[in-house]
This record gives sequence, structure tokens and C-alpha cells, in this order.
Amino acid sequence: GAYLGDDEWRKTELVARVERALKPLEGILKLRDTKEIHTAQQVMQVLLRFCSNTTLTFFLRAMPPSVTLPAAERHDELIDTALYKLVGGARVGAAGTCWERARKQARLPVKMGGMGLTSAVDIRVSRRGLARGRSSPGPCASCMLLSATLT
Repeated sequence: GAYLGDDEWRKTELVARVERALKPLEGILKLRDTKEIHTAQQVMQVLLRFCSNTTLTFFLRAMPPSVTLPAAERHDELIDTALYKLVGGARVGAAGTCWERARKQARLPVKMGGMGLTSAVDIRVSRRGLARGRSSPGPCASCMLLSATLT
């Protein structure tokens, strides 16, 4: 379940939980094709999107946004680092606008041309609202990100 106690302790514990949960990313990024099977890139992308990227979802619903912010930021940082290695970001460099645009596009839903890697920071407030029974979380995080990407 969710962490209970002092806010600072919960923040620290949740960040540590995210780091433990995303530790397997190091192994995922070492997958390689074999002579007969050439799907390592696809497998890494599926594991990143459907397994690693969703590790914080429960806590985003169950804990206040003020407590989940540091963990959400760390989660996004670890996912971005894995994505950078996965898609060969070193070819364009992390400091340039090219990588920033690629990162933003990867955060878009698949139907909008992205990889569907949702940002935990962007969705943490809306997830909490849905957990409390609201029918709509307000503006879709993907729509806000698309708007930011296009500007």
C-alpha cells in the first residue's frame, strides 16, 4: 500500500522505491539480437513502456501530489535516461533541442505519433483526482504536452 507517516519520510521512501523498481532498466538495455531473433529493440521498447513506465501509477493515485513529486521527477529522469540510451540519443546529444523534441514526442500517446511514455510528473495530479471519484481529471496531460511540443 501507500506509505504512511511524515511527509519527508514518505518522499524519501517513495524515491527509493522508484529507484529499486527501475533498477532492472540497466539489464533491459543490454538486450541484443541473436542470429535467429532480431527483436531486441522492440522488446526493450515494450518493457520500457508497459512495465517500467507504469511502476509509479498506484502511488500517484494513493498519495498526495505534494508527496509524490520527488518520486515522479526521479521516475521521469530514469525513464528519460533509458530512452536516451535505447534510441541512440548520443548521436544528437542531450544538450541540444533535437533530443528535447524527441523526448517530448516519446511522451505523446501512440495515436499522436509518440511512444506512449507518460510523464509521472504530468499525470500525478490528475491521477489523484480520478482516485477521489472525479469523472474527469481536467485537461489531458498528453494534450498539454502536445501543445508544449508544438510551440
